[in-house]
Amino acid sequence: MFMLKSIFGKWKQPIAYSFCEGTTKTPVLIRTIKEIVRAVHQTGLQIVAVVCDQAATNVAAINSLVNDTKADYLRKGSELRDRIIEVDGHQIIPIYDPPHLLKGISNNFLTKNILYKNKKEKTCVAKWQHIINAYIIDNPCGRLRLMKNLTDQHVYPAKIKKMKVSCCSQVFSNRVASGITRMSLDGSRSVDGSVSMEKDTLQTADLLLFFDDLFNSINGNTRYPTQGKILRSAVSNTSRHLRFWNEAIVMLKNMSFITLDGKQKSLPPSLKNWIITLEGFTLLQKKLQTLGFTYFLPRSIPSIP
Repeated sequence: MFMLKSIFGKWKQPIAYSFCEGTTKTPVLIRTIKEIVRAVHQTGLQIVAVVCDQAATNVAAINSLVNDTKADYLRKGSELRDRIIEVDGHQIIPIYDPPHLLKGISNNFLTKNILYKNKKEKTCVAKWQHIINAYIIDNPCGRLRLMKNLTDQHVYPAKIKKMKVSCCSQVFSNRVASGITRMSLDGSRSVDGSVSMEKDTLQTADLLLFFDDLFNSINGNTRYPTQGKILRSAVSNTSRHLRFWNEAIVMLKNMSFITLDGKQKSLPPSLKNWIITLEGFTLLQKKLQTLGFTYFLPRSIPSIP
């Protein structure tokens, strides 16, 4: 199913669908995308971005369209540095659906640790076990809990609803990061003394805070910041988004997952696709500026149902 959504208006409209047995093949997707873009442009509307999830056929179709565009530029004697799709002279920016990207990070984090470099270039390790330990310590505190939004369905891998964005966004949050930080600095222990918060749990708190900022930066729905969330607002030349996205891209490029025994590293697609998406949002801001728009609300970029 294909849907058209206005970036500045409050409307969205399904425009095409098809029946298929199994996954739609990549060549069919490529042809369909081109046909839809041409049909929409004939109405006078302008498509500036295309959003999809990380399904293998979707990724393959986007990569093929991007590579075809680069090849066309080379044949014309020029080099295209930006990752864009061009159809009949119209440039379109590919973006992956941010909620699906966050779910991808979360689901990998359940079974692996995350290696990353902090602002001081120190290699750090974030562990899901730290979140479990914090929950065990915090849960018996009742009304005085620091992480009131967490339940067993947020924390214990066997109980987590892995397809719900709300579950992972509530874990990758300022509240949980702050709770872990407080318990770590206080050296908190569980009621029976079997679980404690060590100093290295601060590295997990820092990672959660990073992804909270990252998700806020592409989820703003108001012109100005609310509730102290500076990045959860409109994107403009004077907002902090562009600088933050550049810094986030560097951090994501230095991030990897590692098995719990520390023997095998991996780079799941979500890491690369976060980078592609942030680069896409940066290009989108520049493109909209050339079209006369001084700002845009990132949440207006549609999420996949």
